[in-house]
Amino acid sequence: MEKLYLTLLYLLSLILIIQERKRVKRRIIALLRDKKGWLKLVVIAILSIYLIDGNLRVDRYPPLTEIGERIGNGTVLIPILTTLSYSSYALGFNGAGKLLKKALISGLLSGAVADIIKVGSARGRPRVSDRFDWLRYDKISDSDYWSFPSGHVALAGGSFFSLYLNIRRKWKFAFLIPPILTALSRMASLSHWPSDVIFSLYLGMMIAKEGVKEEGWER
Repeated sequence: MEKLYLTLLYLLSLILIIQERKRVKRRIIALLRDKKGWLKLVVIAILSIYLIDGNLRVDRYPPLTEIGERIGNGTVLIPILTTLSYSSYALGFNGAGKLLKKALISGLLSGAVADIIKVGSARGRPRVSDRFDWLRYDKISDSDYWSFPSGHVALAGGSFFSLYLNIRRKWKFAFLIPPILTALSRMASLSHWPSDVIFSLYLGMMIAKEGVKEEGWER
């Protein structure tokens, strides 16, 4: 029953993406053309790898790790944003629905870009132990050689940074907390190096900013 529920929510999120396909296409094109943004990402990755990795350690703290893992988990965050978006439209809160839809798109784009990059980088996680096998999908999806960058952090960053940038309220700073918690939890669980999560946080912010620049969205 749970799988059926999640499948339905994923289909609904896909429908939202299809409805906004023109805007999504424009955002992807703008992202690919953002040379300064990609240059900054490269510099951030290089500096954090050489200056921070190996020198920064986050101790495992169960409550923190568990919360962070859930926040950046696609099976949790995507269904929640999808449900809240549809519910907002159904209740007549169109402004909230647009913000949530925008956050969902930013999160999905950030997560997708992170996954594409990590396939190419094949960087070992701090806990690396398995032999990478390209012939088995389950081995690829769960491989300890998919460290850089963090999909969890990119998804959380793209989603919550989008809400932070588009909401004009004093309490909007609260939306900066979930991505940071996710980043800390991924390091504490030895799933990612500091450079992985730093890169992903900036990637999420960069994609969220592209959404703010996108014409046709109401703030």
